[in-house]
Amino acid sequence: MILSLFKFSGRRPKRLADPASVTTIARPPRSPNGVSSHPEAEGSHAIAPLSVAGEPEAALAAVRTAVEQDSGVKVVFVDPSRYLYATYTSKLFGFVDDVEFLVESSENGRSIIGIRSASRVGHSDLGVNRKRLETLRSRLGGD
Repeated sequence: MILSLFKFSGRRPKRLADPASVTTIARPPRSPNGVSSHPEAEGSHAIAPLSVAGEPEAALAAVRTAVEQDSGVKVVFVDPSRYLYATYTSKLFGFVDDVEFLVESSENGRSIIGIRSASRVGHSDLGVNRKRLETLRSRLGGD
């Protein structure tokens, strides 16, 4: 097991100080170190929301199962019917990324889940946050 040689965890964003109060997925950061399905996200910051089979509670449970397969992840908060907040910590430098999943709608047996993944520190994430969410999308059987 490789231990973190450094600790670049940064601070949790203020809007996530009380995860139970989150009602919308935030815009992505201005720097190129995150992605979001927020409607105003543009260019390399934009990512499509997840479309997951099942009503909100079942869909979010599937998301949680997929998230927990990753290393360095900690589920910080979950409201089973609407929201999941997790952090990912990199092994070598201890960088922390905040990752959110918010059920936005449910129709015809599928739940649309808004997503956001962003690094707390640094300027570029070298595509790590997008890759993470696209890997989760694939795990969940998404397009």
